[in-house]
Amino acid sequence: MLSALKRSVAAKEIFTLSGATLLSQLISFSLYPILTRLYDPSELGALALFLAIVSVLAVLAPFQIDQIVLFSSRDEDISVATTSLFFIIFSFTSIAWILLLTLKTLAFATIQQIDWWVLCLFPLFLLPAAFLRYFQSAAVREKAFHSIALSGSGSLIGASILKVLFGALQANLVSLIFSELIYYWSNFLSLCIFARKKIKKYFKRTRFKEIGPYLLSQKSFILSAQVASLFNATNAYLPVHFVAFIYNSEQVGYFAFALGLVAALSRNLAQSILQVFSHRFAHYVRSKNNLAAQQVFQKTMMRSLALGIPIILLAFWVVPILFPMVFGETWAPAGLLIPPLMLLFLFNLLSLPSLAALRILERPGLTLCAEMSVTAFNILALIWASHTGTILINYLWVVGSLQLFTAFTFSFLTWNIVRRRA
Repeated sequence: MLSALKRSVAAKEIFTLSGATLLSQLISFSLYPILTRLYDPSELGALALFLAIVSVLAVLAPFQIDQIVLFSSRDEDISVATTSLFFIIFSFTSIAWILLLTLKTLAFATIQQIDWWVLCLFPLFLLPAAFLRYFQSAAVREKAFHSIALSGSGSLIGASILKVLFGALQANLVSLIFSELIYYWSNFLSLCIFARKKIKKYFKRTRFKEIGPYLLSQKSFILSAQVASLFNATNAYLPVHFVAFIYNSEQVGYFAFALGLVAALSRNLAQSILQVFSHRFAHYVRSKNNLAAQQVFQKTMMRSLALGIPIILLAFWVVPILFPMVFGETWAPAGLLIPPLMLLFLFNLLSLPSLAALRILERPGLTLCAEMSVTAFNILALIWASHTGTILINYLWVVGSLQLFTAFTFSFLTWNIVRRRA
């Protein structure tokens, strides 16, 4: 079975992306014991609150044009897609920036915990993050997987080293913010450089008057996918804001650090699998090869479980013991949060391919229902925790269990839909 897996084209593509991702994560994680001795939990919590907002809006800013290009766009539509993208992203960024500054003025919710000078840098973070999504989709469409792997892993390693160097000089929020800013831009620019030959046509633009008809022709997909992506991004990136509603800044820092470790591994690994799966699954669905589509979905689910379960078991037994030794006693409370957060790891591995399959199969109702279920469970857990005053780790166990239940439920529903088509 293992030899067959290695021989398959999909496996080689997944190994290219996930291998580079895991290597860069290991190198980055090897620097974390230094970072935890330089920076305070409260500083990491403040950074996480800001980057969570950037990450959510980066998903929404391209208006799903990145997904249109990946799944359904014809070559002759690429120039108008790029033109639409530039117009939308710059407009969206301007509006979002004004809105955030207004909310800060009104001291709205957890926005008030983010410094003014950090919010002033918001466009410099959102622009590269939003454009990166589009050109990553273009690279996947053109099968430039090595370029994605090189740009992502190289940028992550470079940013981790910069955090150590900046922290050695002056360990504060300024050092963290500018290290992340360099990471965002280096990731975007390096992808454009490495994949320039394959994605050259995606830089061509056309007349602005073609934007309206193009967007109107895609309005159904954009609306359904945008709403689903809003819930997906909220579920993925805003838990740190949920925690900040109830718990103090130090606990937010512990949570952000633990979540960062788990999410970095789970989402990057899941995205590596997802990018290859989406391309192949969409191809088989468009060509009406339903049996092949079913096989791709089944194999992806099995590979996700085969990767996820051993890592989860290892984390349950080893991480709480080794965490204080590696990262220092100051960060020991963060290590206790890793086991419940590993449920999120398995949730990402199972849910992302399932949701992508539902979008490709044009089942927007189910996609939206899945995302709304997770959001509803998060809010219910938040209300429960705020009323009972439970400790953070118990809150995370409840949230993780509810999310994992949702992932298994909708993965099963998706498999049934794919099976019936075959």
